[in-house]
Amino acid sequence: MKFFLSILSGVLLYAVYDLYEQRIAQPTQPPLHLTAHASGSIPREIPDQIVPVRKPEVQWKKTLPPLTYKVMRECATERAFSGQYWEFKGIGAYVCAACRLPLFDAQEQYYPGSGWADFHRPIRDTRLKRVKDKNFTGENPAILVGCARCNGYLGKMLRDGNSVKNPNRYCINNAGLIFVPKP
Repeated sequence: MKFFLSILSGVLLYAVYDLYEQRIAQPTQPPLHLTAHASGSIPREIPDQIVPVRKPEVQWKKTLPPLTYKVMRECATERAFSGQYWEFKGIGAYVCAACRLPLFDAQEQYYPGSGWADFHRPIRDTRLKRVKDKNFTGENPAILVGCARCNGYLGKMLRDGNSVKNPNRYCINNAGLIFVPKP
């Protein structure tokens, strides 16, 4: 029963997200600004109004599954090839496992064989927080990536994408994502 309720809530969430995106895709006013992006300037009509979700760690620990809590709240990394999305194919979106903010479109997912879910770019740049990884040594430092709404750790952004058009690769822990199929 919980499984069906989970699927139903996911479909409902994606339907609301899809309606929101359709409304944004057809603005009544001209675009407010352009956001620089790795593949050039991509028009962004209206910036996200991200309202932070703040909960005590005790509440996060109660509401999140153990692995998701360990990854998202303690910045752990799950074992490669152990998650459900690293080679998953579907039509829909990936949302934050903690606060359900839509983060990645499934069309942006690709399969470099890393063992984690990999994406070219997020739905919107404003939905992710980025911080340099101080523990990484090398000429192309990794960037730690987190959810802009709940501040949960998701994974890393690496500068080893598969083309000039997509120079970045978002390597995301499966435990930090929930796939919501498009109805």
